[in-house]
Amino acid sequence: LPFTGERILEGLRLGASVEVDLVRHADGGFAVLHDFSLDRDTTGSGLVKDTPAATLRQLNLRDAAGRPTPHRPMLFEDLCALLVETPPHPDALLQLDYKEDESVLDTRTVETFARATPPLARNMIVSSGSARAVALLTGAVPGLLRGFHEAVRQRQDGAVVLDQQRTALAAELRVAALHVMLGFAEVRQHVVEAPAAAAHLRPAVEIGRIAAHIKHAVARARPAQHPPLRP
Repeated sequence: LPFTGERILEGLRLGASVEVDLVRHADGGFAVLHDFSLDRDTTGSGLVKDTPAATLRQLNLRDAAGRPTPHRPMLFEDLCALLVETPPHPDALLQLDYKEDESVLDTRTVETFARATPPLARNMIVSSGSARAVALLTGAVPGLLRGFHEAVRQRQDGAVVLDQQRTALAAELRVAALHVMLGFAEVRQHVVEAPAAAAHLRPAVEIGRIAAHIKHAVARARPAQHPPLRP
């Protein structure tokens, strides 16, 4: 099944960290999609940047086998509206991974983003391979956390996010979030345990491009498996 709004809400309700990808569409807003092209993940064709919001809302998402599903692609404001209706757990974190650079962030796009975000800013962090893009988006929304992909040049689908506004702490697995991880295992989605130098502060559920593997590590870093021996 595709990663739908309902599944995102489930994870955030349990206090997990969930990543969604943002790609700019033709009307100066964001679609919650991983690819720049519509062909693989939706019943549409062409580039997201050339597709109006109304057209995006009429498409259907495809499953891992390429079959159309009843689920529609979401715009960023659609996702925010769902989260206002079903507020996330206070400890939940929604990572907004902006897939492009600052060159396409015009005034209209930033304003559209800023209108949808404020009620949920405390539960969100913006990440990107472009520090300037992160600054533009977070600068429009007071209280919105900033991050960037330090490893973006090393891993195409890097899951490392540095939070520049909170103390970096090791992520701690919690029972509730672990159930979310196991329940969300699917193609183009995987779960990581973030290293201590770049932790989300909670378990991460990421939309990636490989199947979930709960023991997957980032940059060979993982939490200690056993307490140290003592005399």
